[in-house]
Amino acid sequence: METFDTILDWMVMHQVRLMQLSILYQAQAQQELDETEAEIGDIAAAVAAYIASVGGLRLDDARGAAFIQTQVQRMRAARNEGFVVAFNRLSASLGQAQAYEAQFYTATLRAMGQTVQPSTIVSGTVNVMGDTLDQWQERLLNNDMQRLKMGLNLGVRLGENEAALRARLLGQSALGGIGGAVEATRRELDTLVRTATDVFADLARVQIDTGNGLQGREVYVAILDSRTTKLCAGYHGKTFEVGRGPRPPLHWYCRSTRVPLVGERTPSLPSYREWLNRLSARDQDEVLGPRQGASFRAGTLAVEGFREPAWRGLDLKRLAERERHVFEAAGMDVPFQ
Repeated sequence: METFDTILDWMVMHQVRLMQLSILYQAQAQQELDETEAEIGDIAAAVAAYIASVGGLRLDDARGAAFIQTQVQRMRAARNEGFVVAFNRLSASLGQAQAYEAQFYTATLRAMGQTVQPSTIVSGTVNVMGDTLDQWQERLLNNDMQRLKMGLNLGVRLGENEAALRARLLGQSALGGIGGAVEATRRELDTLVRTATDVFADLARVQIDTGNGLQGREVYVAILDSRTTKLCAGYHGKTFEVGRGPRPPLHWYCRSTRVPLVGERTPSLPSYREWLNRLSARDQDEVLGPRQGASFRAGTLAVEGFREPAWRGLDLKRLAERERHVFEAAGMDVPFQ
């Protein structure tokens, strides 16, 4: 049977990897939205050309207002299609992550000595911070269109040329849309995907617990650095019966998790620095990034001011490979191998 410290390390590192997985999912969903930006650029060009042809639009120009309304409708149709494809892809990815989580959590519990069967994960309506993915899709689309419409109308009133209008709507493409109306949409999508990945993963754990009628206790574990909320810091180290108490994510970008307890003794949790110190150099680099990992080992990194490294994302196959030791400890096959 593995010790609590081992299980803790597995679960916290797994939480770090779920963050990396969510980055991949966000990038994939964003790619689908990016496909619509060519159409937005064409609309900016058409509007700029129209403004130039009529010498500027007046507020009482009914023909001009009708033309702009047509372009807004054209823009909404393009963005709606992009959101539909993006969220369909996201939903499928989250379902795959949920299935993997059931395997990982089963392996963790078996390595603890518990007799656990991998329950069938029930796919259904999942609420992410109060709304379903379909509801979030509609909300993000409406927010996006409000910003694009406002940007387009302002550009028209200012009589902007094509380059200025494109920049107002799309920002600097080389910098990820910074400065444009779509920039806020990128942030909203990122926030949603990062949190939804945790929601779907935790639901798999709950279904494993329920399906196996598990009893016992779990400890709430938060990553205690400068980004930790007071809410999660307040729960850090507290124990709860399986099936009771708060379950992360408790807020957007929540990085907390619940770790099953081994034995009856409530353990003393390590500080963030102490936890990092007992990781291998490879795991330290995964958590902090290679440059910050080297600084940490040299004693020059203030982890209290930690900021997330520039992760590129992690797919399920590579995630399973990095967690091979968990499945091997449980006597289970490593997924995707």
